[in-house]
Amino acid sequence: MGLDAIELVLEIEQGFGLRIPDGAVQKMFTVGDLIEYVRSNIRLRSGEVCMTSRTFYRFRSELMRVLSLSRMQIHPSGQLAVLIPANERRRVWSQLHDRGVELPHLRISTTVFWLSTILVLAVAAAMVWMFHSVIPLALVLPLGLLTRLITKPFAVHTGPYRTLRDVILYLAPATPKNGETPARLSDEEIADKIRFIISDNLGVPLERVREEASFVEDLGAE
Repeated sequence: MGLDAIELVLEIEQGFGLRIPDGAVQKMFTVGDLIEYVRSNIRLRSGEVCMTSRTFYRFRSELMRVLSLSRMQIHPSGQLAVLIPANERRRVWSQLHDRGVELPHLRISTTVFWLSTILVLAVAAAMVWMFHSVIPLALVLPLGLLTRLITKPFAVHTGPYRTLRDVILYLAPATPKNGETPARLSDEEIADKIRFIISDNLGVPLERVREEASFVEDLGAE
């Protein structure tokens, strides 16, 4: 099992509150295999309330306090780019984090990532050429850490999470916490939540994460 697979399984286990044995993981070759496993291992009870609705109401309440918005302005189909502009996103994320809301990690754009990576490698290569030694290559790691620190303010992108509904699926636990009324995710919501986790974890576009997609051949998981 490669590192990508291990990290992905850990994300799925945390997101759905279940344990996936290694033997089961070895039998999962496609996105659909993973979705079916999760669906079959989450207990659904009659009379349960919808977990996404419960999560939405809680999240909307916190968002109203942070953004000073009305209930009518916050709806599941709302675009994050409109609801929370990029120049306000880090502040909002920080304040919601302080209120106990753990949102998806903000990322830098692909352009900034590759420009910073090329810059670090170019500096290291120039020093190797100047000193005629490979010793300066040891600076790649500290230079990379410094570059990450410098580019951190540019981390305002939400990855595959584009709408409020996407974020709600990220936040919604698949099973109730102790003392809570039983709640559930629908089969469609389970599939969507898994697709978002895969897209975010493997760094592939959401549209490529189809149920028939192979983790290794189509999504490049190692």
